[in-house]
Amino acid sequence: MLMFVAAAMLGATQPAVHEATLEHRGAAYQLSYRPHVSTQMRTIGQSVGSRPSTERCRWTATVALEREIRRASDGERLTKRVPGDAHVIEGQRPGSCRQVGQAVEAEIASRVERAQDAVLAMAQADRPAVIADIDAAHALALN
Repeated sequence: MLMFVAAAMLGATQPAVHEATLEHRGAAYQLSYRPHVSTQMRTIGQSVGSRPSTERCRWTATVALEREIRRASDGERLTKRVPGDAHVIEGQRPGSCRQVGQAVEAEIASRVERAQDAVLAMAQADRPAVIADIDAAHALALN
């Protein structure tokens, strides 16, 4: 028996994993990177009467990176999901996803913290794209 239980977003609760300041075109920009986590859980197996349960919750969390560029002078913001490979975390727990959902979310948060090196590497590789996005926003503002 297959049942889709949840698609949760943990990204809003995640603290910034990387912050930097960038000087470009005579202006200072503050960069903040946060993980954006999309979670899918599904219950497989079944629990029938007095028989032992074969239910387990399989889950997949996809960790992408969200970048925010703030101009220091006026606080204008540009937020974007960083293109590129997302980091995937998978696991399973005994029981239905309804029963173990909170434990799964806690495990995902813990494993996202341990994957900070991968998220930080994605942030550092994003530097050329940041400059291109600032230039594009500047060009649009002039039109």
